[in-house]
Amino acid sequence: MADINNTKIILSTGRGNGLVATQDTKTDNILILIRKPYIVLPDKASLDKICSWCLLPTPSYSASTAKESRTIGSTVGNKAQATTALQRCSGCRVSQYCSPACQRADWKSIHAKECALLAALPDVPPTPVRALMRILLSHRFGLAWDPRWARLEGHMDEMRNSEKWADVLLQARAAVSFAGVAHSSLELAVAALCRIHCNAFRATLLNTTPIGLCFEPTLALANHSCTPNAYVAFEGRNIMLRTLVPVRKDEELFISYIDENQPYHDRKLELFRTYWFQCNCSRCEARSDANDRNDGNDERLIEAENM
Repeated sequence: MADINNTKIILSTGRGNGLVATQDTKTDNILILIRKPYIVLPDKASLDKICSWCLLPTPSYSASTAKESRTIGSTVGNKAQATTALQRCSGCRVSQYCSPACQRADWKSIHAKECALLAALPDVPPTPVRALMRILLSHRFGLAWDPRWARLEGHMDEMRNSEKWADVLLQARAAVSFAGVAHSSLELAVAALCRIHCNAFRATLLNTTPIGLCFEPTLALANHSCTPNAYVAFEGRNIMLRTLVPVRKDEELFISYIDENQPYHDRKLELFRTYWFQCNCSRCEARSDANDRNDGNDERLIEAENM
């Protein structure tokens, strides 16, 4: 199946860029399907549980998580799990694969550039550092910076004035060093990392168990609402934007960046501290939910409203 994109980019009032549907769509239909996301990789805790290329889980891990999370049915023809035990890359001993085909695909895509570098490190770097390394290595070996980044907000000024800045610099410097690129790349590395922190998705299994990080600029253009009409889902390496309710042509598509079932003040604080904005969706403006009306004006809420 080919990629699908039944959306277009708009300038959303008060929100910057956004996505709208280009056709009427029923509930749980796919509006975007991307089979090769820009960056997608397992987190450190999942490296021995899922294939580093197809991102399918081992049978034992699939069975253990099935009891804990709801499952989204497969719609793009993927297997639900890897069919064999994982085999570790003999070079770096970091990546693991369910088949020689997956190992060859990852090697051709990026792993040939990172394998020896990972092997030389005493420990597996944090997931954002590994993601940034892949971007830097792709650029080092001839790929241009992805122009879709220009549409994404990185909130560098806000990051620079927050307690997060020291970690951002530490991770960017680590990625530059580990990837073996020139120190002059640090400024671009910081800009890329800020965009990763603000726009990456948490990759999941079909049953929504978190397993890694996905940075895909096309889907990252979807704006937030606490009453979303769409959601992001994964099937192996495939990332999708699917509808939660029927959507009309030219209607803007909103996803929730957070757990929208949280009370008002918790949503407000998490959005500001993670994404640097205050939500003005209809639910937040009206505080229409019972949980929101009864939320009270505790110190955290007062703090958020004064930000």
